[in-house]
Amino acid sequence: MNSSELLKLGFTLPEPEIRTVIEELKTSEISKWFMAAWIVVPIVVSGMGIGATVRTMEQAIAQSDVPIVEPEVTERSRSEIVTPRTTSEPKILKLTVNVSTPDDLKVKQGDELVKDTVIADRDLERNRLAVQKNGLVNSIARLNIESIPPLPPRPVAKPIRLPSITYAEELAQINNQLLRVKEAEEKISLQQRKIDVVGGLEESELPKAVIFHEQQKLVQLQAELEKVKSELQLSEGKYQGAKDRRAYEEYRYSETIARFEQEQNQIKASYERSLAEYRKQEQERTFQIATLDGKMAEVENQLKTLTTVRSPYNAVVKRIKLAGQADNRLTYDLVLAINSDRPDKK
Repeated sequence: MNSSELLKLGFTLPEPEIRTVIEELKTSEISKWFMAAWIVVPIVVSGMGIGATVRTMEQAIAQSDVPIVEPEVTERSRSEIVTPRTTSEPKILKLTVNVSTPDDLKVKQGDELVKDTVIADRDLERNRLAVQKNGLVNSIARLNIESIPPLPPRPVAKPIRLPSITYAEELAQINNQLLRVKEAEEKISLQQRKIDVVGGLEESELPKAVIFHEQQKLVQLQAELEKVKSELQLSEGKYQGAKDRRAYEEYRYSETIARFEQEQNQIKASYERSLAEYRKQEQERTFQIATLDGKMAEVENQLKTLTTVRSPYNAVVKRIKLAGQADNRLTYDLVLAINSDRPDKK
């Protein structure tokens, strides 16, 4: 046998060992061939599985008495010498997954997996974060509705000022009554002098009826003076009454102005308080939106980290071991035995 024949039988040996085996096989019978096989087996085990080696030896025994034609060594055969064939023996793949609860681990020991089978999925955590995200979205949408700022108060007309007053009518009446009083007093004075002149005459020169008449006229003039004086007092009383009414009106007007100013101040203070409260609410609303945006970014980052772990190959779960727990997360170590010869299940 040459190296090509050994390669056909599934052997992958270094070149010096291949030559040794070939010489022994050429110079020995079937029993010698078995002895050489027992020598080669420990070497072959390192590159092949024991089962594959035994199967290769059985094939070699079955084909030992068939003439073998040495094929031409090509680039492909050289590559087969350098690169061992892929056997059907499973390879080992170790995985480490992080989950929130044991239920997030979707496989158990002994499960046969096809490619893309879900191994771990933190669906409870994902649903919780999805609900939290939905609540944050609704809260942000509600906070984005701007409140209406308070309307400035309407301007209120100031009370009309009292008209100016001169008391011209009352003063004119008083002046007229003063003139009448003065005129009446002059008439009385003149009549009194007349009576004095008449009283100085002899009784024989002036009848008594004249003196009596003049005295009666003096009484009338005095009565007219009293009447004019009373009218003067009435005019003065009207003047004082007008002044008192004006004073009362001015007092009431001052009260009205005071109430108006007080109401204006209260309206202004109320508007300023409403405006300050509105600005405070806007600041709080902006702060709350920024806070919720930060929480939203955190939730979205957490959702991005919740990746679904899938099997990259067809494999069998050989072992599942809890490796540790930290920050409410469980860490599992999984050992998968991969068999590349197993067809994918569609």
